Amino acid sequence: MRSFENLVNNNSNLQLNFKKLKEYGFNFESNISIDHIAFDIMVELNIIPYDNLKNLSVLVIIREPIERLISICNCENKHPNHYINRFKNNFSSSFQTDLLPKKYDVNLTSVKFGNGIEITKILRKI
Repeated sequence: MRSFENLVNNNSNLQLNFKKLKEYGFNFESNISIDHIAFDIMVELNIIPYDNLKNLSVLVIIREPIERLISICNCENKHPNHYINRFKNNFSSSFQTDLLPKKYDVNLTSVKFGNGIEITKILRKI
């Protein structure tokens, strides 16, 4: 994990949208995990420039749900019971599908995490 500040400092071409950063409640100096930010929000923050979407291919590796829950708990520093209780009460949470592009048309390929052969084939094409 790293901060938006590190992201900006290490990518001279990145023009982060600070207005959207504030609207989404992110802190410029706090550590973040980009793989826990929805694709559409990354476009709005200009981490993924809108002008590049036509030429962009997105590879999504879908993780096993329990591993994903542990990752969310670690990222948000919450006990698994916090989310289990929310699931029981039908509250929404950070499901992997929430992170996928919804507003923008991109070339999307998804593969299961454990499918190493398929992941290797896809990465060799890049």
